[in-house]
Amino acid sequence: MTYSSMTYSNVTFPNIAFQTPRLTAAALSSSALPHAKSTLSTELATLLTSVVKRHLPPDIQAVSDAESALRWLEQTLEDCQFVAVRLADDDALVGFFLLYVEVNAQRGGQPRLASPHYSLRLGYVVAETFQG
Repeated sequence: MTYSSMTYSNVTFPNIAFQTPRLTAAALSSSALPHAKSTLSTELATLLTSVVKRHLPPDIQAVSDAESALRWLEQTLEDCQFVAVRLADDDALVGFFLLYVEVNAQRGGQPRLASPHYSLRLGYVVAETFQG
C-alpha cells in the first residue's frame, strides 16, 4: 500500500506542556520571543554533538554553533511543533521532540479528497549525557 503525503503545517499543538518528577516539557511556537529562540539556539548548539547527530537527518547535521542552530530552529518551527524537554530541578535542556502532522492525499491508490487521512510523525533527540 502506497501513501502520498505532505506536511500539514497549519496544525499546531500550542498547549503541549507536562511535567514529571524529573522533567518538564513545553512547546515552543514560531511566534516565540526572539530572546527565547536565541537562548534555545545556544543550548541546541551544545546539545547537538557529533554523537547525538550521528543518525539524525541531513538538515540538522549542519548545526555546529548558535547561529546555525537558530537557522535550523526557525526552519523547523515552520514545519512542525518543537517541544523542549528540560530537567525539572535546574531547567537544563536534555532533549526535544518534534511533532509533524501529515495529510495523506491517497490511500491504496484511491484519492481521499472528501476526508483526508491524518498522521502524526514524531522525531526526538536526547542529549549525549542522558543516552543509554
